[in-house]
Amino acid sequence: MVDPQTRGWLQQLASRIASNWGQGERADELQREAYANNRNLLRPRILPPYRPLPKPSAQAAAIASQFRGYRVRRGLLQDFEEVVSHLHATATANQFEQSLAELAQLIGLSSERYDNHGVGPDVLWLLPQLLGVIIEAKSRKDGKNPLTKEEHGQLLVAEEWFAKNYPEYKAVRVSMHPSNIATKAAAATKSYALTYEKLNAMIADARALLAKLSESQLTDVELEAECVRLLDVSPVHADHLVANYLVPFVEP
Repeated sequence: MVDPQTRGWLQQLASRIASNWGQGERADELQREAYANNRNLLRPRILPPYRPLPKPSAQAAAIASQFRGYRVRRGLLQDFEEVVSHLHATATANQFEQSLAELAQLIGLSSERYDNHGVGPDVLWLLPQLLGVIIEAKSRKDGKNPLTKEEHGQLLVAEEWFAKNYPEYKAVRVSMHPSNIATKAAAATKSYALTYEKLNAMIADARALLAKLSESQLTDVELEAECVRLLDVSPVHADHLVANYLVPFVEP
């Protein structure tokens, strides 16, 4: 089965072919479909309607299912290391946001990048307990500067978009920010910071979980059961992510 990102790339290629043959309407249609499947591609002239992510499956099942795509299970751990290698302050915004979305998927969550000209979050994580983590990434910001009113406003706009598209979910507003300090004007005390310290702790905890699973010789069915057992005591369990890694903003 072709994954959505690859399908999008193929549709974009087909769009270019259609355009070269003078089939403008078909080219536009294909590019809209391509962009809906892969937001890293060229934006179509008319954007497609937003497609909400499907409800995430149980976290353990989602994690265990990823190992089935690897002949050697440690291959997933190698992909994990490639993903987290971009989660640092000197990575480009594109690299950082893409890796933050992929990290969520590796720990069994649903995620995507969406931000469409300031509407919608940079990164969205959906947790199985009908919780949406709306993330605006300020990953390249100087840690000495607090979250501003304008930056928090972007998060509030993203929350409005989320409420419209995911009415059954509860939202958690998060800024990927070097510190949990916000200006008084930002009024961000009900929002959270994901600091580099906490992000690195999440990466370490996720690595520990995936490493144990990758070394297992269990069958696929047994692996899922083992993942349930390990998740019960892991800090990356979806029920505990907010408490373990998100820090409320405070005023200086």
